[in-house]
Parts: sequence; structure tokens; C-alpha cells
Amino acid sequence: MSQTDRTHPARRANHGATTPFRFLLLGAMACLLAGGCSSQIRFNPNASPETPALSIDTSDGVIDVRMEAPHPGWTIASEGSKRSGDGPRVLVTITRPDPGLLYPQVIATKSVRTNQAPVPGSRVWVRLLDHDQRPPAHHVAYAPTDLVIPDEPNENP
Repeated sequence: MSQTDRTHPARRANHGATTPFRFLLLGAMACLLAGGCSSQIRFNPNASPETPALSIDTSDGVIDVRMEAPHPGWTIASEGSKRSGDGPRVLVTITRPDPGLLYPQVIATKSVRTNQAPVPGSRVWVRLLDHDQRPPAHHVAYAPTDLVIPDEPNENP
């Protein structure tokens, strides 16, 4: 009598049905052991998301990122900073407004204070999320902006 014949008839009938589940489970475990799959922060230096106008203010000794949005539905949040070979990266997430809601059409200035000191060469990297995406949205990569802390502060006469 073979091993298959000695198992319960119900187990013999379902034996092939659990195989895809086993592969899925093994793949998920391997992914977690390999470093969490998509849990790492992604950067795309070639991307240029269309965001509202951004500016920075460093007068308080930290980097404040300001956004002038066409209405108050836009949100901005600081996601921290990360060191890299090309200088510190200040990470900011901007979320688009919900298209199903009505907003007053007024320019809304929103700002977020980071804990990053204005180190020369620091660049603001931004990712743009849809209204229904919530951080952490690791599948959305950060893209560079033109906002860089200059090497020498500007002196206003």
C-alpha cells in the first residue's frame, strides 16, 4: 500500500489544492527574510512629480517646507530625513485632494517643519500620493526637487 493510499480520503482530495497556498506562504516568508520586500524607501532621481509650488525656510535653524496649493484639500507631511552620498535628503509626502469633495478655490499655504538642520547640500525629496493612499506607501518613490540648501547662505543687504 502506498503512502497516498494510507492518508484519509478527504486529505487525498485536497492535497493538490494547498500547493499554491504553500508556494505563496513560502514566498512571503522568503520576502520577509530578504529584508521586507518593499519596506525600503525608494528614490527615483529621474522623476518629476507635478506638485504645487514648494519653497523652503531655514530661518529657525531647521528646514521648513512650504507649499502653496490651489485649495486646502492638499496636505503635506514630513517623513524624516536620510543620509546619502549626494548629501542629506529631506523626505516630504504630498497628498492630492479627494476629487469627490468640494473645496474653496483659495490659495492655501501649508508648511511642515522638519527636524533636519539646514546642512549645505541638503535636498528636499518629495513623493506624491493619491487621496486614498496612506503612508507608508513604499511603492511610491521619492523624487528630487529644486529645493537645495546652498553651500553659502545668501546675505540680504
